[in-house]
Amino acid sequence: MKRSIIPAAVLILGILFPKEISAASRVPFEHNKKPFGESLDSISSQINDLGPYFSYAFTIVFILMFLYGVIMLGYSIITKTGEKMKKSASVMLWVPIAFFLVRVGAVYVFTLDSLSDIFLADDIINFLRFTGYYLAIGMVLVSLCLTMYFKFVHHPEFGRWSKRLRFLAVAVIVLSTIMPVVFKGI
Repeated sequence: MKRSIIPAAVLILGILFPKEISAASRVPFEHNKKPFGESLDSISSQINDLGPYFSYAFTIVFILMFLYGVIMLGYSIITKTGEKMKKSASVMLWVPIAFFLVRVGAVYVFTLDSLSDIFLADDIINFLRFTGYYLAIGMVLVSLCLTMYFKFVHHPEFGRWSKRLRFLAVAVIVLSTIMPVVFKGI
């Protein structure tokens, strides 16, 4: 480890486990009387006790990021700065999405077992397959609309986009059909 990481690690361990560190520093050569399981339980209970504080800090960080986006949006509207408006709108869009995904992800990670992993992977593959099929249907419908515009207006871009969308719809259908077989290993 680098020399700058070691003091930071000791500081973090000292904050998280002050009783164990102070006991170890007072009597370095005396063996701990408690069995390993009990000391592990006490350490895990200390970490679990810090959970609400981490959750609160996590929420505050995301709230501050969203407020920063709001303030920057107001600044960009006043000064008519397009770059700041784009960045602030992006922050205001992605902060709630990231907050939701992290919260749901944490609940999912702590309620996971090996059997639900298999079912979840199968559900995700089926979801992506059917989403691909519906996406291909939408692409074909948009392609037909663009072909109709091409017939009325005779603009070559509509014809090109129509052909591209049809090609991509076929590609999405092929991928949606083949990829579940590849992922499942059948």
